[in-house]
Amino acid sequence: MSLKIAVILFIFIYKVCHCSKEECHLRPVIHVLKHAGCVPKPIPSFACYGTCSSYVQVSGSKFWQVERSCMCCQEMGEREASIAIFCPKQIPRFRKVRHISLLII
Repeated sequence: MSLKIAVILFIFIYKVCHCSKEECHLRPVIHVLKHAGCVPKPIPSFACYGTCSSYVQVSGSKFWQVERSCMCCQEMGEREASIAIFCPKQIPRFRKVRHISLLII
């Protein structure tokens, strides 16, 4: 059993050591707005991607507890816009749909 624990700890430490870069980038993406009876509309937007810096360790003051930290690439806010989509079989033929974009850290 102790060998199994050692192997698991080695794999965890190996993964953490190779995540030394902290980068967060914008990646352009296309979201497709869909609404029943309407023509789907592609909307250009952005997504965030990158590596995370994280660790889990035994607490220095309380050996029965662990300390965790996870600093991930994530958005810092959002922006809302109204988008008109074409609905040929409905009246009115155009509908406004709310679209939310992310502001990236």
